[in-house]
Amino acid sequence: MEQSINGANIRFSHRRFKVCENCKGSSFGTSKGCSNCGGKGVKTKSSTITIKVTANAKHGQLLRLKKMGHEHPQGEPGDLIISLRLDAEEGRRWENGRLVQEAPVPITTLLLGGKVKILTPLGKRVQIDVPAGTRVGDRRRLQGHGHDGGQLDIEFVLSEIIEINDNQRKILEQLRKVGL
Repeated sequence: MEQSINGANIRFSHRRFKVCENCKGSSFGTSKGCSNCGGKGVKTKSSTITIKVTANAKHGQLLRLKKMGHEHPQGEPGDLIISLRLDAEEGRRWENGRLVQEAPVPITTLLLGGKVKILTPLGKRVQIDVPAGTRVGDRRRLQGHGHDGGQLDIEFVLSEIIEINDNQRKILEQLRKVGL
């Protein structure tokens, strides 16, 4: 995520078909054999490529590397198309190009309403109003708080209760008795 905001050079391994160095692709489509490529006219070659990801790159953005795709004995090499995938941190995910962040909320806040604080991808603390009757999975969209200053969808989830004390247990038992 940080690399997409600031820009970076990214290295990765790449495998593609390259025209056979031995027969120069002349064995492709013929009965003529080539011990180097097995008569296919091409061989698989591995290499390491470094690409420059510009600052403020977006999830799903496509990069085209001309003539870095597969080679064919009877034509020009193809282009290599790279789709950028920005890793979201735990509690965040990408949906249709939009960043969704979970906001854990206690059951009482979901039922009665209140506020919840979150830390945005840009490192800013934001307080969000939670209307009474909010359901798990309901969302709120925040403008200007997404990874590139765009939209950020906040999805309300039930906060995990680790342990309850005796007093809380008694109150919950009473609530169960009255149908809640």
